[in-house]
Amino acid sequence: MEYNKLCAQIAKLIRDAKAPPGSMAPIPIPPKGLWQVDVDDTLLQDVGIDNDTDVPSPWLSDKKVHAGIKALLELDRCDEEDSRLRREKLALQVWFREEWEIIREAIKGADMSLEY
Repeated sequence: MEYNKLCAQIAKLIRDAKAPPGSMAPIPIPPKGLWQVDVDDTLLQDVGIDNDTDVPSPWLSDKKVHAGIKALLELDRCDEEDSRLRREKLALQVWFREEWEIIREAIKGADMSLEY
């Protein structure tokens, strides 16, 4: 994989002190894990890219910010599910009302004088 070769070259430049101070090599991508990317994957971390300081971004280094991001994403999914459930509830109410009217009309039209 070309990307992983470049990662190794950058790491070697850093080890040989031929890279700018504070440089960080990107983490190679495991060939078998490329399609199982998840929110915590190192592939999504941009440490050392366009940073003016040696301190990583809070979203990456602060556990509270990291937990907050996960919580916000979960809240978003809950809001989406709540919206879906409200639509389902409305559809169920409409269906039940239609069925109830059909039953009422059937009872009105039934001949109650028949004996069994």
